Amino acid sequence: MILVKIIPIRIVPYTQTLGESCLVACFLMLLGVYRDLKFNSSLEQELCFKGLRQCKEYYIVGIAKSLYRKFNPPFLICADNKWFAKKIKGCLKEKNILVFHQKINPELIDTTLLEKGKMPIVCIDSYWIGTNYHAPHFIIIEKKLKKYAIIDPWFGRRRYLSREQFSKAIISLKTRRLKYCQLIIAFQN
Repeated sequence: MILVKIIPIRIVPYTQTLGESCLVACFLMLLGVYRDLKFNSSLEQELCFKGLRQCKEYYIVGIAKSLYRKFNPPFLICADNKWFAKKIKGCLKEKNILVFHQKINPELIDTTLLEKGKMPIVCIDSYWIGTNYHAPHFIIIEKKLKKYAIIDPWFGRRRYLSREQFSKAIISLKTRRLKYCQLIIAFQN
């Protein structure tokens, strides 16, 4: 019997260069892991600007289209709001992008993504990760041990959140000042 040691994949943190490019930075970091993509700030900015110009109504749609047209990665978008999931689905006609509605909470992330080795991109309220303001922000959940290991593109580093902090960051996005739809994005196999 041959034993194979599985080496955990580690993301190389990257600092976003634009105030609106957290989602693009997260996608590029994951493409760096899954496709060995080498990228820089020029590519990040190009994709962000293209995405913002493609769909000014919904940030997620424009950025998804921009990334899909450049790299064609199969991914899924889970929206916590049924109406918003339908709007996203209506705008994204790309065949390798699956959009659906599902209630988002830490248990969903733990059981359906992290336990299967996926590293999801999650939209949270940035206040709960140390900023002085409430704003939607995309991060990568790298893994969960006792705490969630996240990659935060705003600071360009790995950080750790307790389950309570992580839950507040997700819930606050929808219920507090922001009234934003909770989103999860993950690459498909």
